[in-house]
Amino acid sequence: LIDAQFNSAKDLGIRFHASRGSMNLSKKDGGLPPDSVVQKMDKILYDSERVIKKYHDANDFSMRQVVLAPCAPFNVTAELMKESAKLARKYNVRLHTHLAETLDEERYTLERFNMRPLEYMETIDWIGSD
Repeated sequence: LIDAQFNSAKDLGIRFHASRGSMNLSKKDGGLPPDSVVQKMDKILYDSERVIKKYHDANDFSMRQVVLAPCAPFNVTAELMKESAKLARKYNVRLHTHLAETLDEERYTLERFNMRPLEYMETIDWIGSD
């Protein structure tokens, strides 16, 4: 789908900054999304790198950029969050996630990781000067 979106944006001549979203923690693994919408971490990272190499233009005022966007701590493993951050830093792309949006999420991170959402993000190298 992201390929079609980039191609359409190019055809229209518009600036397009797309997020390559990801979820790898389904209900059966303790997450929230159903199995049908999650992917294996290897597939996510492979496709994320493919999309970056094919479409990302890091120049100022570029017409196309890629953002890596693992969904949220209750939909994504810590390993995927860490690897996504490494990949983003390797290729100088932005990161995006959903964090501390609800009290349920705060309860989830306290129960699962014994820390609040922002503290958790610090332990998986998401908080930095970049």
